[in-house]
Amino acid sequence: MKYELVTQPELTGIANDLIRRAADQRDLLTAAAISAIGGDRVRCCDEGIVARTRFGNLAGLATIAPQGESYDGPPEIVGVFVGRKYRRKGIGKELLMLVINRCAERGFQPAMMAVTNNGWALIESLPQEVRDKCGEIRRIPGIEIFPF
Repeated sequence: MKYELVTQPELTGIANDLIRRAADQRDLLTAAAISAIGGDRVRCCDEGIVARTRFGNLAGLATIAPQGESYDGPPEIVGVFVGRKYRRKGIGKELLMLVINRCAERGFQPAMMAVTNNGWALIESLPQEVRDKCGEIRRIPGIEIFPF
């Protein structure tokens, strides 16, 4: 797996391409899930880390909003998304560790993040020294995100 740092406008282009690809395949659940990283949720982000296979296929994406989703808050990790066929291979964990470390490199310590039920196990699997770089990690009960 290859991990690369991307910035705007490429970040928005990646999110929009994912949404279009899912919609073209008439996979509405996938399109709905991917749209969670599109629009306003990605516009507030200035950087992201992309995971690509050795063939260049997108496997996952993690995004950073330096002023939070509201544009006037603390730095926030807005999303970590891993494609369905790439799950359970450590990609999400690696993306999350890379994006947390990138936040620390930028002086965004602590960075905030809200975590859905299906992402909580990922947080708990992180080494403590990585979790210590985060600020508030809010668990959002009752919310599940559809996989793409």
